[in-house]
Amino acid sequence: MKRLLLAPLLISLLSPVFAEKKLSDQEYGAMFEKNWFSDELIKKQFIEVDNFDPNLITSELLDQARIGGCKIYVSDDLFPSEDIKNDCKRLYKEYKNKFKFSSKYKFFALKNDFHEECLKASDYEGCIKFNQGNLTIKTEPKINKAKKRTWIRDDEKKVVFYPKSVEAFKSKGEYGRYIKFNYRLNFYRGSSYIPETQITPDRVTTNTYGTINSYGGGGSYSGNSYSTIIPGAKMGGFTIPGGVRSRQWKVEVDCFDQTADFKNDNYGWVKFNGRHQNLADVITAKEIADEFCPQMNRLVAEAK
Repeated sequence: MKRLLLAPLLISLLSPVFAEKKLSDQEYGAMFEKNWFSDELIKKQFIEVDNFDPNLITSELLDQARIGGCKIYVSDDLFPSEDIKNDCKRLYKEYKNKFKFSSKYKFFALKNDFHEECLKASDYEGCIKFNQGNLTIKTEPKINKAKKRTWIRDDEKKVVFYPKSVEAFKSKGEYGRYIKFNYRLNFYRGSSYIPETQITPDRVTTNTYGTINSYGGGGSYSGNSYSTIIPGAKMGGFTIPGGVRSRQWKVEVDCFDQTADFKNDNYGWVKFNGRHQNLADVITAKEIADEFCPQMNRLVAEAK
């Protein structure tokens, strides 16, 4: 079992700076499972092996670490011991309203409860189905990273998104919090006329040609004047034809704070659930982040 997978929630919350590796993954996993039922021993393991700040480690965070292990055991349907298997069920019941669990984990944790209750019912199978309700086991589809996805948004713009563009990246030298991705918008824009506008004034140059005559104390002038008008610069006066337009967005997402930075939009980081939450591009970025932030472990492994 890999160290990163043993405590994914704890790692994402505390963002520790790992010390030089002191144990192999197998040794680390064996130690974690041996210490499973002792908060003090797991805390000691995180402090001595992973350099966690002891002031930040709470009982709840240790349970989050155990939940991280349970998710792997449930996914593989392989548990280190029957006691740990039962504790994984306890952890679900204690934290089901606080943390997210897969459908498979929920069914694993509750199926025995359904069985005991339905033994008393006249229709056992009907009772099981009723109690399960919408609790179905869903197998996560394998992502085809080479296949592009397209969909039409409410603003009638077409989104073109390649899953292969999603990458985890480091912040302050550590992975586990940030991802980045690209998507393109294709949309139709009708023709528009740009009216002609003069942007600089005309210039007038006057030259006088003739003679000068003086009579008495006054002066008399005669001759001809010629003025030259140089027109000012103009712009516009043409039509932009209608057609398909395209815009590429590069987005960085903080999976912990639930914020996004759309590069070159001059807005900086925006909250998914903040005042910009109803903007079409914020909704699009949130949909992509909601799918790929939970896959952080895989993305980090690929980035490394």
